[in-house]
Amino acid sequence: HRAECLALLSVLREVEASFIEICYLDTGPEMVGQMVAFLHQWVCYNAWLRGLDLLSDPPILGFESLVRNFLKRKNQGMEARK
Repeated sequence: HRAECLALLSVLREVEASFIEICYLDTGPEMVGQMVAFLHQWVCYNAWLRGLDLLSDPPILGFESLVRNFLKRKNQGMEARK
Protein backbone atom coordinates (compact mmCIF):
# COMPACT_ATOMS: atom_id res chain seq x y z
CA HIS A 1 0.00 0.00 0.00
CA ARG A 2 2.94 2.29 0.55
CA ALA A 3 3.85 2.05 -3.15
CA GLU A 4 0.30 3.06 -4.12
CA CYS A 5 0.47 6.09 -1.84
CA LEU A 6 3.85 7.15 -3.23
CA ALA A 7 2.64 6.73 -6.81
CA LEU A 8 -0.48 8.77 -6.12
CA LEU A 9 1.51 11.55 -4.40
CA SER A 10 3.89 11.59 -7.36
CA VAL A 11 1.05 12.04 -9.84
CA LEU A 12 -0.66 14.71 -7.76
CA ARG A 13 2.54 16.71 -7.41
CA GLU A 14 3.29 16.35 -11.12
CA VAL A 15 -0.07 17.82 -12.14
CA GLU A 16 0.11 20.33 -9.28
CA ALA A 17 -3.18 19.11 -7.82
CA SER A 18 -4.14 19.86 -4.26
CA PHE A 19 -4.28 17.03 -1.75
CA ILE A 20 -4.33 16.37 1.96
CA GLU A 21 -2.54 13.83 4.09
CA ILE A 22 -4.45 12.51 7.08
CA CYS A 23 -2.62 11.10 10.09
CA TYR A 24 -4.49 9.56 12.98
CA LEU A 25 -3.34 7.70 16.06
CA ASP A 26 -6.23 5.27 16.56
CA THR A 27 -5.78 2.39 14.13
CA GLY A 28 -8.45 0.11 15.55
CA PRO A 29 -10.80 -1.65 13.13
CA GLU A 30 -13.75 0.62 13.90
CA MET A 31 -11.77 3.83 13.26
CA VAL A 32 -10.21 2.47 10.08
CA GLY A 33 -13.64 1.38 8.82
CA GLN A 34 -15.09 4.82 9.51
CA MET A 35 -12.20 6.56 7.74
CA VAL A 36 -12.45 4.30 4.68
CA ALA A 37 -16.23 4.82 4.46
CA PHE A 38 -15.87 8.60 4.83
CA LEU A 39 -13.08 8.89 2.26
CA HIS A 40 -14.89 6.66 -0.23
CA GLN A 41 -18.04 8.76 0.04
CA TRP A 42 -16.08 12.02 -0.17
CA VAL A 43 -14.07 10.95 -3.24
CA CYS A 44 -17.12 9.57 -5.06
CA TYR A 45 -19.16 12.71 -4.35
CA ASN A 46 -16.35 14.98 -5.56
CA ALA A 47 -15.95 12.90 -8.73
CA TRP A 48 -19.69 13.00 -9.34
CA LEU A 49 -19.70 16.82 -9.01
CA ARG A 50 -16.94 16.98 -11.64
CA GLY A 51 -18.73 14.63 -14.01
CA LEU A 52 -16.33 11.71 -13.51
CA ASP A 53 -17.26 8.05 -13.18
CA LEU A 54 -14.60 6.47 -11.00
CA LEU A 55 -15.66 2.93 -11.86
CA SER A 56 -15.31 3.25 -15.64
CA ASP A 57 -13.21 6.42 -16.12
CA PRO A 58 -10.12 6.33 -13.90
CA PRO A 59 -8.89 9.93 -13.65
CA ILE A 60 -5.25 8.93 -13.28
CA LEU A 61 -3.78 7.11 -16.26
CA GLY A 62 -0.65 5.02 -15.87
CA PHE A 63 -1.19 4.60 -12.14
CA GLU A 64 -0.45 0.86 -12.20
CA SER A 65 2.93 1.39 -13.84
CA LEU A 66 3.84 3.99 -11.21
CA VAL A 67 2.94 1.53 -8.44
CA ARG A 68 5.12 -1.13 -10.09
CA ASN A 69 8.02 1.35 -10.31
CA PHE A 70 7.79 2.15 -6.60
CA LEU A 71 7.59 -1.56 -5.75
CA LYS A 72 10.70 -2.24 -7.86
CA ARG A 73 12.57 0.56 -6.09
CA LYS A 74 11.56 -0.88 -2.73
CA ASN A 75 12.73 -4.36 -3.73
CA GLN A 76 16.04 -3.00 -5.08
CA GLY A 77 16.59 -1.12 -1.82
CA MET A 78 15.93 -4.27 0.19
CA GLU A 79 18.34 -6.30 -1.96
CA ALA A 80 21.04 -3.66 -1.57
CA ARG A 81 20.78 -3.93 2.24
CA LYS A 82 21.49 -7.69 2.21
